[in-house]
Amino acid sequence: MRKASHKNLAKGLTGLLATSALVVIGTAALAADLPPLPSSQSYNAAPPNVASMPWAGWQVGALLGYGIADTDLTAAAGTANFDADGVLGGVLVGWSWQTGDFVYGFEGDWVAADLTDSQAFGANRVNASVDWMAEIRARAGYLLAPELLLFGMVGYAWADIDLPVTGTGGGSGSDTFSGWQFGGGLEYRFDSNWSTRLDYLYTDLDSESVTYSGQTVTYDPDVHAMRAGLVYKF
Repeated sequence: MRKASHKNLAKGLTGLLATSALVVIGTAALAADLPPLPSSQSYNAAPPNVASMPWAGWQVGALLGYGIADTDLTAAAGTANFDADGVLGGVLVGWSWQTGDFVYGFEGDWVAADLTDSQAFGANRVNASVDWMAEIRARAGYLLAPELLLFGMVGYAWADIDLPVTGTGGGSGSDTFSGWQFGGGLEYRFDSNWSTRLDYLYTDLDSESVTYSGQTVTYDPDVHAMRAGLVYKF
């Protein structure tokens, strides 16, 4: 039974191919009998297909993540190290170009932070709070798939940190630290205009000295941040 059905299918396909061949031959013969078109008649060529560049253009987004400010402290009484950690979140804006599977551009963000710690230091206590960070970076990446971008980043950042010291010779203190920033991540386009991203940034902030009523303390913080983002592309 199965062999018979296969034979019937083969006969049907053979007949279809034969009919198609006759139609093509007849059409060619009819075209050969038609008079040639006037040489003065011209046609506009169809425009070439423009390569799709879905990753190019402006983008804005929202960020939410977790950060750690690893800080070295140096004073006349000695040295110490402490970590201020907590949540951070903010907004992102950027522009990208796309050439084939390569995507490159620039971006910047501003994040409010609540990275806090309190560390005993001799007879004093040092309190640290990273309040906000502003960052600007170059970004370049490669498409692992049409919807998945692996990227790296390099840029510069600023961080506002409150550093009050309680105890003898202490007082209120704060400074704006700045330094280079490096990182990378993945971004996934789940819609023509929307994507999600996950990135890691390491910020090597320069050391700054803060003077209190009875002493000068030098702080050298580095910030590690892991952020998730939701991005809209124009």
